[in-house]
Amino acid sequence: MINNFHLLLSIGNTNKYQLPSKVIEYISLGKPVIHFAEIPSDPMYRFEKLFGNLKIINKEQQPSDINNYLKLFQNGTFDFNNDNFIENFPGSIYREDALFYKFDSAYKLAINSVVWKQQERTEVALKFYKNLMRYFPETKYHSQTTQMYETLENIKNNLTTKS
Repeated sequence: MINNFHLLLSIGNTNKYQLPSKVIEYISLGKPVIHFAEIPSDPMYRFEKLFGNLKIINKEQQPSDINNYLKLFQNGTFDFNNDNFIENFPGSIYREDALFYKFDSAYKLAINSVVWKQQERTEVALKFYKNLMRYFPETKYHSQTTQMYETLENIKNNLTTKS
């Protein structure tokens, strides 16, 4: 259900030692997230610069700031940084998904690349596959990743044979 929303709202806690757990899930989806900070020492301020899809507002915020943030999403000019998410939330239940999406993106780039870039991009995709398998050998994406891996290996072998 959450995937159907265009914008996600998080309300901060009144305790500076408590990170709202739902906001981590929201950020991982790559959708625009507006987090309302109840207190000036809200722990989410540490993450605002790391994720292009997170905007922290408070009672002092000007409506124009919020509108400018939302325009980024209307124009499609924001960037969700998957690496920052994996690095800053290593214990997240969404880590497997983040690692898979990283592999999936590299895979799609590799298989759709021009020939002169395909070998390099195939190697990168295989590196992301190995990283996913290192942390999640029994991944819930097993059937997909196995098929993708075999395709990448075939591309790699064909490129090596042609060289």
